[in-house]
Amino acid sequence: MRSRSPPSPLSSAINQVLKACQITMQSAAFLEKEVSELRAANEKQKQKVLDPGGRYLPMKASLFRKLLN
Repeated sequence: MRSRSPPSPLSSAINQVLKACQITMQSAAFLEKEVSELRAANEKQKQKVLDPGGRYLPMKASLFRKLLN
């Protein structure tokens, strides 16, 4: 039975680069999903800031309005 020789330095370096690429792609996918969820939540929040006439109120005005109620 033959024993396996340790990987060459070049092979180790390539494996490290591949692992880094995998981690980066996973992070990018996670961040893309998070941005999408935040944009959806932002749009939902904007809909809540419409006045009764359907006009968009600036955030300060809507906060002031909430304080008065």
